[in-house]
Amino acid sequence: MEKTNAKKAGTCVLYSIQKEAIDSKELQQLWTKVQNHLENQLSKQSYETWVKPTELLEINHFRREAIIAVPNEFAQDWLQSRYTKIFKEALYNVTNCCFRVIFVERKEAES
Repeated sequence: MEKTNAKKAGTCVLYSIQKEAIDSKELQQLWTKVQNHLENQLSKQSYETWVKPTELLEINHFRREAIIAVPNEFAQDWLQSRYTKIFKEALYNVTNCCFRVIFVERKEAES
């Protein structure tokens, strides 16, 4: 069984809740699981076009927010209008928590 810093708290798996934010390795592991879930839910073309270029920048259990970087404004609008629900479902399936999904353009996230 895979080792993780996740702990059960009620019905919600909390990743390193003691810290303000999870470290980059934990964040990447979590995002890989979410992307794997999405890959199984979408066509190969949809996954490659819309999901693969995304990156989980932050997940905040206290605010129940997941901030996801996308390559450009068009992808941000597209994902927000068509894929928010499936991203929320994937996050829930991996963490057992409900998160508000926020898509941000990568250049906005860097500033």
